Amino acid sequence: MLSVIKQLRKVVDTAFIVCACIALTGCYNRNKVVSVPQVLIQELQVMPGKVTARVLLHNFSNVEMTFSELNYRLSITNGRSDSIVARAIVPLDLFVPMDSPESTTITLELAPAALKLLNGDQAFSYSIAGTITSSKPSRVFEFNYDGQLSPTPGKAGFWR
Repeated sequence: MLSVIKQLRKVVDTAFIVCACIALTGCYNRNKVVSVPQVLIQELQVMPGKVTARVLLHNFSNVEMTFSELNYRLSITNGRSDSIVARAIVPLDLFVPMDSPESTTITLELAPAALKLLNGDQAFSYSIAGTITSSKPSRVFEFNYDGQLSPTPGKAGFWR
């Protein structure tokens, strides 16, 4: 009688493991969803003769992406005037895991008149728009983001 109970117990345990494995395979999503990434400016730094921007790229897809090119147009509004202050095509080699953000620093080529918009310690609104190219998977995405940057306390020439 005891051996029959042991055998029955083994059958029940095996059946439980098989059912659990079948249930877990239903949780796996095999569909690859490629979504438009978000592009925004995380930080701007103005130095004599040079302006850099830390650009955040957020991959909302459930696949990894490698971004190869950023083609952007940047406009800044300080409440009184609106100006396209930078436009460029920047080569990238930036790997971003699925559903993750990653940042890269780019140098902005600004006209002297545009630098006046960044003179002082005033907050300003900006708009960045353009295309971002992914080499893996091979796609080109259009993006547009409106944001605001404020001066960083204690760090002259920095906005976040």
